[in-house]
This record gives sequence, C-alpha cells and structure tokens, in this order.
Amino acid sequence: MQRTLRILKFILLPSTWVHFVRLFDSAIHNQLLARRLITFEGDATIDSSASFRNGARITLGNRVFVNFMCSIWAGPASRIKIGADTILGPYVHINSTNHSFARRDVPILAQGYVQEDIEIGSNVWIGAHSVVLAGSRIGDGAVIGANSVVRGVIPAYSIAVGSPARVVKERPA
Repeated sequence: MQRTLRILKFILLPSTWVHFVRLFDSAIHNQLLARRLITFEGDATIDSSASFRNGARITLGNRVFVNFMCSIWAGPASRIKIGADTILGPYVHINSTNHSFARRDVPILAQGYVQEDIEIGSNVWIGAHSVVLAGSRIGDGAVIGANSVVRGVIPAYSIAVGSPARVVKERPA
C-alpha cells in the first residue's frame, strides 16, 4: 500500500510532469523546426517517422519519397541535396558528418567532426537500411542495393551494392 502511495505521489508531483513535457516538447520541437527549414523544390512525400537535423541545409527535389524511419542529418557546415523523383527505402540513413579519428593520443569524442556535402541525383533509388556517408555523390538514375554503405562517387545509371557499395553493373538504356 505504501509503495502504491509513493508511486501515486510521484506521478502527481508537478515537477514530474514538467520534466516529461520538457523532454517531449524538445524532441517534437527539434523535428518540426528541422522539417520547416528544409528547402523543397516541389512536392515531397515524407513519412512521419523520418528524422532530420539542420533542415536549413537540406534540399529535397520534386516528388522525393522519404520512407519509414529514414534519417537525413546535415551538419552545421555541410549540405545534403536530393534530386527529383528519388526514393529512399525504409531505414535509410544519410549523414554529412563523421567523427574525426586521426590522432591516437586524443579520444575520438574530443577530436571533433569532418563534414562534407552529399549530393544525390534525380531518379535514384536507395534500398532499405542503406547508409550514405559524408562526401558521397550518387549520379542520376543510380540504384543502391539494400544494406549498402555508400562512400565516394557512384556514377549515373549504375547499380551499386555492398559495404562499401561497389558498382556491379549499369542500368540498361
């Protein structure tokens, strides 16, 4: 009985609710603000579970489709541009920031970040659970297979798969 009363007292404390509202409001505010700042070059379809960071540094082309649980995270000094008619499969993660790890004598967490722009062309399909790393360039019409990790340049109209993603063939004309 006493345990129940303690739990009830804890639930009814105003400070408990203030803390909960702050946490919830902060997460929602960050997501809504990031989405509002994105540059749209036409219509885009974005699943409600998708997350964005630094929306002002993200550009989405016309008819871009951002699927379930996708993350598009631009750094404060880097940009992400996704061309028209591009499809992101579920759980795709695009991040223009990486940890710096050049020095052994300094903890990785203390070494800062490396930021590079990401450019994804038009009419690209990125398969489920793929990751696109900082500095990547994916050409128009390319297809990235599921579970691939893209770093570097993927030429236009090519099909790339794997970790790291490698071009396995070209799309037929």
